[in-house]
Amino acid sequence: FGEDDAAAFATLGRRTDVSRLASALLDPQFRFGVLFAESGCGKTSLLRAGVQPELKKLGYTFYVDDINNQEEPLRSVIRLLGANTTAAANAAADAGGQDGSSTDYRWLACYDAAPRQVFLILDQFEQFFLHYGNPEQAEPFLSFLKEWWMLHPSSQLRILVSIREDYLGKLAVIQERLQYVQTVHNHLRLRKFLPEDAVGVLRSMANESDLVFHEAAVRQACREELASRTDGTVSPVDLQILATGVRDLPGTTGFTGEAL
Repeated sequence: FGEDDAAAFATLGRRTDVSRLASALLDPQFRFGVLFAESGCGKTSLLRAGVQPELKKLGYTFYVDDINNQEEPLRSVIRLLGANTTAAANAAADAGGQDGSSTDYRWLACYDAAPRQVFLILDQFEQFFLHYGNPEQAEPFLSFLKEWWMLHPSSQLRILVSIREDYLGKLAVIQERLQYVQTVHNHLRLRKFLPEDAVGVLRSMANESDLVFHEAAVRQACREELASRTDGTVSPVDLQILATGVRDLPGTTGFTGEAL
């Protein structure tokens, strides 16, 4: 789900998670934080289709940067922030090396005087550790973060990292560099759905597509087929696969026992 899917996403059982994350970001004490979850929990959809339109509606500037191997991460961050300041745009143009490095971050001062918070979301941050094979390669990016954190304590720039749960321990390198205090307000976990919530999500999908919805059959499928044998929760990815399969099944009228 992307920003244009905000209305549809609002019906998919993540209202509480959107409000929780938006409130954490807007907390005056928030500067740097982490959103983590198992793969397939819907972190990107939550950020792009949930939190992003919510904060933009309130007038905040909100950037989402997909960390990937197509562009050097530091160059990508500076390019995005350059949309808000000419100095940053010039820094991005001057960062000509393969590592996108530049030691001149004086342009960060423009965020000290910003009238309100500016949010930078670093999504799929596990790719950061795949892009930088060793600490030396990651040094320019870490130096950028440290300069922002240490020399601009009143900056209106807020940074949130979104990462897979199995990579969470690797963030120690950033925590050690910034020396930030980890709390329940800046270390946020996105959980999978309970079976009851999963039923509600599928009901919304059925209504959206004008499909028949047999409640009892769906409840049984969520409880007995989709729920994890480990913790009893349901993956959003599995719900999407099921909904797509039902919708595309020849001759089906919707979420019936036969179709499921």
